[in-house]
Amino acid sequence: MGKKMMHFKVDEKEFDRMLEVKIIRALSVGSEEYNYKLLKSLPSKIEDICETLQKKRWPVYRRVNQLLEAGLVKREKGLVSRTEFADVYISFVDKLTEETKYNLFKKHENPAETLVEKIVDDYKLG
Repeated sequence: MGKKMMHFKVDEKEFDRMLEVKIIRALSVGSEEYNYKLLKSLPSKIEDICETLQKKRWPVYRRVNQLLEAGLVKREKGLVSRTEFADVYISFVDKLTEETKYNLFKKHENPAETLVEKIVDDYKLG
């Protein structure tokens, strides 16, 4: 017998708040360096992810579970793959990277040097 769907009402403000929290959580989890590399390597089996990230199984399972809870991955038949939400997230990061690179080259003769200077200045302020 199939699952019964529960129906409940959520007002638009509450829905927006819940969605915002979900998105912020996904961005936070997905932006961690190893998690982002993991996302970019999908679809893949756990063993292959371990090899790609040069990590043991347990830390990889922990990361996959974090991404699963954040709605960025799904697991089916031994395969970990990205959700549509993760594809949109990766596309956003790629576009932002390209736009930032374009703007740096357009405005500066040596954008890498300028970027390093900015990072050093930000570090000094922090």
